[in-house]
Amino acid sequence: MRHLLPLALVVLALAGCNDDDPETTPTPTPTPQPGAGVVRLTLAPMWDGVPFDKNIIYTNISDERIQVQMLKFYLGDMGLVDGADTAKLFDVDLFTLTNGPLVRTYAVEPGSYSGVHVGLGVPAGLNGMNPNMWANSHPLSITNGMYWTWATMYRFVIFDGRFDTLATNTGTPPFQFSIHTGRNECFRTRDFALPLALAEGDTVDLRLELDVARLFYSANDTLYMATESQQHGSVQELPMSEKFSDMVSAAMSLTP
Repeated sequence: MRHLLPLALVVLALAGCNDDDPETTPTPTPTPQPGAGVVRLTLAPMWDGVPFDKNIIYTNISDERIQVQMLKFYLGDMGLVDGADTAKLFDVDLFTLTNGPLVRTYAVEPGSYSGVHVGLGVPAGLNGMNPNMWANSHPLSITNGMYWTWATMYRFVIFDGRFDTLATNTGTPPFQFSIHTGRNECFRTRDFALPLALAEGDTVDLRLELDVARLFYSANDTLYMATESQQHGSVQELPMSEKFSDMVSAAMSLTP
C-alpha cells in the first residue's frame, strides 16, 4: 500500500456534516502539499439520468409515489488503485446528498493508476470504535447522529422520506419510509476501471453519481414500500439490509 500523505483528507468545512444543510457550504481550496496531487470528488444524486430534487414527488419502478427527504451515507476505504497498490484518499467520510451535489477534495500521492476502489459504509475496523473518541469535526463523531448506541455500531446509510402505493393520488404522500443500514455484513465495495495519471501539484476530477431511482430496484430484486418501508438494523432485518446495501452499491457510477 502506498504511504498516505500528511493531509490525506481535506474535507468540506467540518468533515463530519450535520443536518443543517452542510452540503451548501463552499468547498475550501486544498492547501498545496509538497509531493502531493489533488483529487476533486463530486458526488451527485440523480434520478434516471437527471439531477435529483428533494422537492419532486417521483414514481419508482413499482409505480409507488416517492419523495426523498434524507439521503446520507458513509463511504470508506476509497483509494486510487494500481494493481495491488493503493493510494488511499480516505478511511471514511460522510456525505449528505439531500440538497444536491457535493464536492470534496483529497490530497493523494502522484502516480499512474488503473482504477478507483470505493467502499459503502464504515470499514469493520472502525465500525466498533467508541464515537466519543472522535473530534466533532470527524466523520465518525457522535455529533453526526450516525451512531447506533443500542447496537454499538454506525449506520451506513440513512434513506428517509414519504411514499404512496397509489400512483394516481396527488399531494404529499401519506406514509413514511425510513431505511437505515449498518452492521459489518452490509459493507459493500466497488472497483471502477478508470485510468488516471496524477502529477505533483495536479488536480484530477472524479464524479460519483448515485441514481436514487435505483435504490428501489436492482437487476435481481425490487424494494417494495408497501412491505419494506422500515429497516433499522436489527438482526431479524439483516436480509433486507443486505438487499438494500446491494442496491445502493449498484446505483453508483464513477466517471472522470
